[in-house]
Amino acid sequence: MTRLFLLTILVALSTPATASAATYIYDVPDLDEKVLDEWETYPLLREKIRLRVTTLDGTPLAWVYTLRAYEGGLPACRHLGMVAEAAEAAGAPQDYLDELRGRPCKGIESDESA
Repeated sequence: MTRLFLLTILVALSTPATASAATYIYDVPDLDEKVLDEWETYPLLREKIRLRVTTLDGTPLAWVYTLRAYEGGLPACRHLGMVAEAAEAAGAPQDYLDELRGRPCKGIESDESA
């Protein structure tokens, strides 16, 4: 069985005014849902709610992760790297990949604090 998930990828640049986001709907199998829950830190930092979304194909209900509180700061380097790898696998243009990989992020070794 699969469930629809609405996932937004938010990539923060230097200021909120220059941030960008893309939203996608995915069919997620039950086994992968558990991994996604862990990745999204559900239920520790996020809640999971159902939301009706409007698409070109209709208005399905989809699961959405929502923050319990504002995180702020830079995106995690690990998350940004996974987005870049997925974009590359999907055939994204090289200039987009270069820009994505050059964005500031916060990692274990980083001196950046959010």
